[in-house]
Amino acid sequence: MTNYSKSRRSLLAAVASGAAISAAGCTEMADETPDDEDDGGSGKATIALSEQLTATEIRIDSIETEVDAQLEVVGENGRAVAQPVVLDAGDELTDYTISYTEALDESQTVTAKVVADGEGTLASASASVQPGLVELSTETVTLVDASPDHGFEYPYFAYVPADIGSNGPVYVEPNNTGTSTDDFEKHRLRARELLKSEAWQRKIPEQLGVPYLVPVFPRPRDDPESWRHYVHALDAETMSIDDGPLKRVDLQLLSMIDHFRASLKGSLGYTAATDVHLNGYSASGNFVNRFTALHPDRVRAVTAGGVNGTLILPRSAAKDRSLPYPIGVEDVTDLTGDEFDEAAWTSVPQFVYLGEEDTNDTIPYDDAWNAELREIALDVYGEDMQDDRMPYCESVYEDAGANAQFHVYGTVGHTVGRWMIRDIYEFHHNHLEGESDFKPIDVRDAPAIDVGFETPPSGGDTQIDVRITIPADFILDGTFSGGSVSVMLDTGTEIEWRNRIGLTGDRHILPDQLPAEEVRSFSTDQVLESGTQVTVGLMDGAIVTDETVTVE
Repeated sequence: MTNYSKSRRSLLAAVASGAAISAAGCTEMADETPDDEDDGGSGKATIALSEQLTATEIRIDSIETEVDAQLEVVGENGRAVAQPVVLDAGDELTDYTISYTEALDESQTVTAKVVADGEGTLASASASVQPGLVELSTETVTLVDASPDHGFEYPYFAYVPADIGSNGPVYVEPNNTGTSTDDFEKHRLRARELLKSEAWQRKIPEQLGVPYLVPVFPRPRDDPESWRHYVHALDAETMSIDDGPLKRVDLQLLSMIDHFRASLKGSLGYTAATDVHLNGYSASGNFVNRFTALHPDRVRAVTAGGVNGTLILPRSAAKDRSLPYPIGVEDVTDLTGDEFDEAAWTSVPQFVYLGEEDTNDTIPYDDAWNAELREIALDVYGEDMQDDRMPYCESVYEDAGANAQFHVYGTVGHTVGRWMIRDIYEFHHNHLEGESDFKPIDVRDAPAIDVGFETPPSGGDTQIDVRITIPADFILDGTFSGGSVSVMLDTGTEIEWRNRIGLTGDRHILPDQLPAEEVRSFSTDQVLESGTQVTVGLMDGAIVTDETVTVE
């Protein structure tokens, strides 16, 4: 992997041959030089444009000329956008900057060319310039403001790991606040949590070595739409919005992605692929599953968890029912103007998972399903998430030839365990390279880990004896943890930092100590009080198991 340092060169990307990078979409464009102009074949001059992050000046990487000439910079209409610069025969200039006569206020193609009297253009290079990109640096979380001019009405968070390769995908994790509110700050803060250094959602793109994007879409209560619009799940009501800031949030996300890609190219010289990796859980799991059906050509791989067995089906009808979005694709053309591309969709690697004990069913709730869709959903998917819906969705995906892997994790509720995070990471890692074959993963069901109090704690105790059982198949590869399991003790019924009871003793179980079946003793930094609840747990980056008792 390449370690990219921060650079101010941005926005314009071109080479002496005339190939250019579109800041809007980072796609290659043909040279804008007219056919009757010499684009450098004379060999008397060369020019190369550097990348820049400004619409006020153009930075040219190098210019060489063997004859007297002048440097001209013109816009799309052929008119000069900077004062010409006189070049003498033999001039060799590097990192040369020219200010535009006026700051560019709209997207356009700019061409820099070396022109000689009587000989025309000796060399030229063009680039598509789009004002309004952002300067990015590695290991820094950047909040990018909303930019309607670039196609998105809401901000997004951007993060670039220290070590990134080149030509890789952007990793996208849609935000999920968990409730409807018109207080946008709450949505922003919840989205920001997905970028904390300890967040597993951030650790995956860091380990993959790819840029990370989190949109900040609202889930409104009354403004700008009603609570029936479950934006974070990309539901039918959201996709039906035809005016206002929440219109086509799917396209807004694509615009954010392309804005991020262009800024990556401009700031760090990183060429991001057009297709992205998506991950989501619960409502955002539904979001990425549905988004993939709408834009399969822009998705390289997707992992969707906690989706209560209500995946979008690649069918217009089933069980004598028409299947409107988001149950099926019958009305996708009406909603988007584009037909469902089944061939592209089946080629996208998908990992769909659910917990065996997950009871977080959205079908009864009016913010997720209207009455008509609820009736169809129950008729088609079935009543039970694990026994009816997931098997049915899997069979439909299999019949369609989808590159999809399904799994129901045993003894898991509506949560993501550490072993599940490793599975998510491995699935994305398997499909990091574009055009690769579908590569299912060997899923890790919850290992038979156990922790508990060997003897019930009593009031006044300052020591506890903890029973620990960790089988050999609990692999600690260090990918998402420090490579050890740690014993934790908290007051209350959950392991939370704010209620931590300090322990003195050997708290860490290392990989070379597995399997472990033993009792360890610890001194506590506070006296245990009779009648209070305490919880002992094992943590591997996240809690893997715990036990709560009441102090006698």
